[in-house]
Amino acid sequence: MRLFVDGIGLWAPGMASWPEGTVRLNRCDGEALAEAHAPRPALLSAREQRRTGLTVRLALEVALQAVNRAGLGGQSLASIFATANGDSDILNYMCKTLVSAPETVSPTRFHNSVHNAAGGYWSIGRGCTKPLNCLSMGRYSAAGGLLDAAMQLAAGEPQVLLCAYDIPAPEPLKRALPIESLFGAALVLGSTPSPHSIASLELSRQAGAGAPPLEDEALQRLREDNPAAELLPLLVQLARGEGGELALSLGPALQLNIGVSPRC
Repeated sequence: MRLFVDGIGLWAPGMASWPEGTVRLNRCDGEALAEAHAPRPALLSAREQRRTGLTVRLALEVALQAVNRAGLGGQSLASIFATANGDSDILNYMCKTLVSAPETVSPTRFHNSVHNAAGGYWSIGRGCTKPLNCLSMGRYSAAGGLLDAAMQLAAGEPQVLLCAYDIPAPEPLKRALPIESLFGAALVLGSTPSPHSIASLELSRQAGAGAPPLEDEALQRLREDNPAAELLPLLVQLARGEGGELALSLGPALQLNIGVSPRC
């Protein structure tokens, strides 16, 4: 399966955009990553910024970055929103409130508690009526989203938006979902090259355990910490404009092989 990378969005520790990401991902010095602050995506009004959680804001921010870099509005893009844990802040609130005072559950927070909340805000905010998939595969969610995007392109979609994101969980959920740093990345992928294409990807599956550790220790710690950061081996290669082969884990014994070819 061959596809083309037309736009990238990134929000992570030390990297609040793809241009910032290309600078940091081109280094290999292990320098500590600055803590990421909460994004404020332009798609949301000030009121909606207050009503939505960090998960939605993170997903919308990187999605907007990616479609803008691809020269698109997003209205005609099929999309995939991949997250291992969804909105753990709201899940924590819901569980605590249902135990202590169920009659006080906030309708707004309940509305935002569903796994596809970020995708819903995106579709409504952009006026998009194209297909939307929201998936979760635990540690393998980002790679699974990339495979889903490739399948949709092979089935006839001209372009697809993939958005992968996860946030730190509060206590006591953090004991089961031990994430320390937020991470969000988005890719606009096409079935044919466009003027915005920066690389082509050749995808295949085989038995295996995925990519080896990254050389940069700080980036590897981030990758191990946040499931969405499993995209880092691919992002590093794209940032460096290098061709070559890499693999992302799709499961304990299955991997997604990716051949990267930069476009001049």
